[in-house]
Amino acid sequence: MAPLERERETFPAFPFEPYDVQKDLMRAVYRTLEHGGVGVLESPTGTGKTLSLLCSSLQWLVDRREEEEEEGDRGDLVAEGESSESENPDWIKDFEEEKRNSRLVKRVPAPRATAVRDRERLLAGKQSSVSAHWGGKASNGARPGAAQASEGGEEDLADLEEEFLIEDGGGEKGEAGKRKFPVDLDDESESESSDTEPERLHRQIFYCSRTHSQLSQVVKELRGTSLASQVSASILGSRKGLCVNEKVARLKTISRINEQCIQLQQKRSGKKAKGAKGGCSKGCPYFQKKGKQAKLVRRILSSPMDIEDIGVAAKKIEACGYYAARKAALDADIVFLPYNTVLSKSVRETSGVRVKDSVVIIDEAHNVADAVNNMHSVVLSLVQVKTAKRQVLVYYNRFKNMFSPTNGRNVQMILRLADALSKCFEAASREGQSSRIVTVNEFLSETGIDNINIFKLSEFVRESKLFFKVSGYSEVLASQNEGGDTGDVEKLGALNSVMDLLFALTNNEEDGRVIVDKGAEQVKFVMLNAATHFENLVQEAHAVLLVGGTLAPLDDLFLQVMPTVNREEVRTLSCGHVINRKNLLTLTIPKGPTGKDFDFVHSKRSSEDMMMDLGRLVVNACKVVPDGVVCFFPSYKYSEEVTALWSSRGIMDQIGQKKRVFGEPKAADEVEGVLSKYKSQIESEDDAAGAILFCVVGGKMSEGINFSDRLGRCVILAGLPYPNIYDQELSERLRYLDEISRKVNPAGGSGGGGSATREHMENICMKAVNQTIGRAIRHRGDYACIILADRRYCSESGGPFRKLPDWIKEAEVAHCESFGKLFRNLVGFFRK
Repeated sequence: MAPLERERETFPAFPFEPYDVQKDLMRAVYRTLEHGGVGVLESPTGTGKTLSLLCSSLQWLVDRREEEEEEGDRGDLVAEGESSESENPDWIKDFEEEKRNSRLVKRVPAPRATAVRDRERLLAGKQSSVSAHWGGKASNGARPGAAQASEGGEEDLADLEEEFLIEDGGGEKGEAGKRKFPVDLDDESESESSDTEPERLHRQIFYCSRTHSQLSQVVKELRGTSLASQVSASILGSRKGLCVNEKVARLKTISRINEQCIQLQQKRSGKKAKGAKGGCSKGCPYFQKKGKQAKLVRRILSSPMDIEDIGVAAKKIEACGYYAARKAALDADIVFLPYNTVLSKSVRETSGVRVKDSVVIIDEAHNVADAVNNMHSVVLSLVQVKTAKRQVLVYYNRFKNMFSPTNGRNVQMILRLADALSKCFEAASREGQSSRIVTVNEFLSETGIDNINIFKLSEFVRESKLFFKVSGYSEVLASQNEGGDTGDVEKLGALNSVMDLLFALTNNEEDGRVIVDKGAEQVKFVMLNAATHFENLVQEAHAVLLVGGTLAPLDDLFLQVMPTVNREEVRTLSCGHVINRKNLLTLTIPKGPTGKDFDFVHSKRSSEDMMMDLGRLVVNACKVVPDGVVCFFPSYKYSEEVTALWSSRGIMDQIGQKKRVFGEPKAADEVEGVLSKYKSQIESEDDAAGAILFCVVGGKMSEGINFSDRLGRCVILAGLPYPNIYDQELSERLRYLDEISRKVNPAGGSGGGGSATREHMENICMKAVNQTIGRAIRHRGDYACIILADRRYCSESGGPFRKLPDWIKEAEVAHCESFGKLFRNLVGFFRK
């Protein structure tokens, strides 16, 4: 029987007097969690979305817990009354009392109870703070690796047989046909969790976002509420971010760190592995200290911590932060984790994340469809195929006389698979094809591997840990060959990549496509059906909340991740902004100062006259707008084309006379430096002119960067960033979405190239636009102007303007027929 839905009007944990939009959001979250199912909630950036989500969802969790405890207490009182009135013997009464006490113990897990005591000591100042950040880099040393040959040479190599030989029966115990998609082949962690991690005894909240920096901000928000002392929390991260074993942490790639960590877990029995480095020969010392592990778990649960905090505490306590965070997550009320840990069922299983009957909150959910598809897509290069084949062949030749018949046949099957994949590139080359798309069954048939039992072979690789055996043995050989080619040390993930493709090919025929790209010498499995993975999450969880600053257009979101969900049962809310509507002015302009049409379609946008008129608009805007101006172009290529023309024709000099010019770098590690210089220029007391920053829609500065207050008084968007319809992957994705659209809405669908395709293209474009222009307004007192320079923006009844967020359309909007009208509106806005 479903519980009666409760309403809640107030949320005492909210640290300030909430605005109306914040109240609306918190009430909507609470109602959705009471009802269960799916909620799609929009709240613009700068409206206190994160704080509202935490205070409402955790309040619901606390209310439910208290209600369950009260029901349990009432049941115990009834049972106690019945027992006292009965004439049962004393030993029966004692037994019933013991059962009741046992029930009370199970209601609150022991680690959490201990964590509460630790929290009290922490608050009383009896424990040192762990809020400092650990940012030190590992020192450079000898080449890292799981094994290193000793002076014994061949003798020591022979002793490695026990470690690297596949055990008899490897892979034969697996359940054939059971589909898995291990994004991270972390099978040891799966067995670790199943062996040592008990079932959780309470409902949890899983709070997901894209990056750990975003999650750290959420943890910081939680610390500022009274709920921080009422609930326990944990955060899940990668080994790369949480490993305190320097010999492992300094490895160059995430896959190598994962592999090395898991190999050390396999050595935890205490047996010294031949060829292993001294300090880790008996496994990881940080993982083996169970008492210290338990202490770190209690520390994590005692007070909300982010990844850096756990790293500091783990190093101080000398315990493994990665596994401690995972164990703490079993008892935590709220678990913070990145997208990829929850959006894939196999990753949830290997990470010990159990969402059944719990709540999943996905923040920044505008990317959820792309995230699911990208997680389940695989790219395999010809170099990786050849490397994997070479490594497996060396491994096979070394141990072939020791394999059981079944294991020998299975390893030979891997070699045959690598041969077939190599030949598919040769076939494409002979046929003169640069790139082509085929179905899964077509690819299997063309490569000649359609008669291989992929499910059984995949299970063999999983059960036998073949990837770790081959890569470990390859590394031993490379470490012995000091004067030879050790390039394979950096390519130990090659076999993993081959197997990832193999697992991907077990997806349903209609759910994906295979692209064979001869030019790039790679094969790519493209996942098309995000819904098949996302709806599995919806079915398991009690409630799933998709939350974002801008989720519009919603039709596209539903089509891609929830096409079969009844939309009438989905609770939706689109909040307004907390700013005064007069603090935001949106101007659309169809032509430039000299009357040249702004028609930035791909076939016309290289017009020099139009690009020069855009430059004149920017120059005039810089004369009026104080502080910072951010100008976005639809692509890197077009940005370079326009700025090069402006530089040669004097436009860039005119802009530079009004504001200092900055541009978005292509290298990700240079972004922070450019932003810092841009901010310093605007805040400089010696030069009040400000600055202008040229960026790209969908680039490194269009999402996750805040251009609040003086950093973004005006955002100029030139054109519309429609994707390249001739891109093979996009074309296949549009075709698939057309098919789904016709199935969901037979009356409204149309053939390829029709209205459905145009709608999908426009949705992709406007999702990028909405994320870009949302960078400027970040809080209640902020103000900014948005200039949309393209004739296609200038109609409210049709076209892309109707897909702008409601909070923008409900603010001040002026469709300017001429530049003169735009300039007058701009001057008037900043005078106010």
